[in-house]
Amino acid sequence: SLCGYTFPVPELACPARPEGMMEDMPKVVMCGSPRCGKTSISKVVFQKLSPHESMFLENGLTRMETFSVCHNHLLRLRLVDFPGAILCDENVSLHQNDAAIFGGGDCVVVLVIDAQEESYATSISRAKKVIEFALKRNSKLTFDVLIHKVDGAKFYSEDRKVECQTIIHDKLTEELADKVQECSINFHCTSIYDHSIFEAFSKIVQKLIPEKVLLEQCLQSLLDSTRMEKVYLFDVVSKLYLASDRQPVDLQWYELCADMVDLVIDIACIYGNGLEENKDAACEFYLQNGFVLILKEVGHCLAIVCVFKSDDNFDKQELLDHNIEVFKEALGRICQQRYLPK
Repeated sequence: SLCGYTFPVPELACPARPEGMMEDMPKVVMCGSPRCGKTSISKVVFQKLSPHESMFLENGLTRMETFSVCHNHLLRLRLVDFPGAILCDENVSLHQNDAAIFGGGDCVVVLVIDAQEESYATSISRAKKVIEFALKRNSKLTFDVLIHKVDGAKFYSEDRKVECQTIIHDKLTEELADKVQECSINFHCTSIYDHSIFEAFSKIVQKLIPEKVLLEQCLQSLLDSTRMEKVYLFDVVSKLYLASDRQPVDLQWYELCADMVDLVIDIACIYGNGLEENKDAACEFYLQNGFVLILKEVGHCLAIVCVFKSDDNFDKQELLDHNIEVFKEALGRICQQRYLPK
C-alpha cells in the first residue's frame, strides 16, 4: 500500500496497443502562420532535432503532415502539422475535409503565434478563425496558444514576455467574446532555445492522459511517504513530464530534472545500449545548494526524478527504494487498466 492506496502487482507488462486502435489515439493539431515556428517545435520536442538545425528546415508546408508519437504506454498521440498557407490566404476557407482532424476522440489544438512580429493582429485573426471552425466540429476541444520565439534582444526580461502575453490574451479574448460562449484557452510563452517549450508541451500532453489525476495522487503519496520536495514522472525520450505531485511546478527545478534525464541517457548510450537495455537505470546528483536529484527507471521509457534536501530525509534509502517499487507496481496496474476492454 502507498498512503492508503493498495495496488495489486501486475503479472505481465502492459500489452502493446492493437493496430486497430491506432486511429483512436488522441491528437495534437498544430496551427499557425507560415514561419511561425510550429514545424520546428514538433521536430525539436518529438524528433530530437537540435534547435540550431531548425533554421535549415524547408519553409512553408503545402500539405498536412501527421506522425505518431508512441514512446511508452502513457505518451501515445498523433501530431498533426496543419499547413500555414491555408490560414494565410484569406480567400481560402477551411473545408469539410479539414474538419476530420478536429474530431474522432480527444484532441488539443495548439495555435502558434510568432512573438517577433511587429503586429499580432493578423495572427490573432487567424487564430480566431481556427477556433471558431474547430469548435463547430468538436465542442469539447481545448486550445493552447504558444506565444513563440520569446528570445533575443526583443525579450530581454520576463516583464517583456508577460507584456506580450497580456496583449495577445486580451486581443484574442476580445475577438472571441461575441462569437464563442465557452472556450478553454491556455497561453504559454515559449522558445526552442530553452526549456519553456518542453514545459508548455508537458502541460498540453497531460490533457490527453486520462489517468493524470490518478498518477498525481500516486506521486503525491510517494512524496508524502518519503518527504521529497518534488517528484516528476518523465517520458525520457522527449523530456516531457507526464505528471507531478500537487505542488506548483518550478521551471528551474524542471530544467534541472530534464537536464539530468538528458545526461543519464547520453551516458547510457555511451557505455551501454541506452535505457532499452538498462531496465533498472538509476542515478543520483548532489547539488551545491544542498539538494539531491534522484532518477529511477519505472517503466518503458518512463522515469521518476525526485528532489530531496540532503539531510536526514535522504538517509533512509531502503524506505525510498520500497516506496518507488510500490509506485512502479501501481504504474504497471494503471497501464494495464488502459488496455482492458471497456
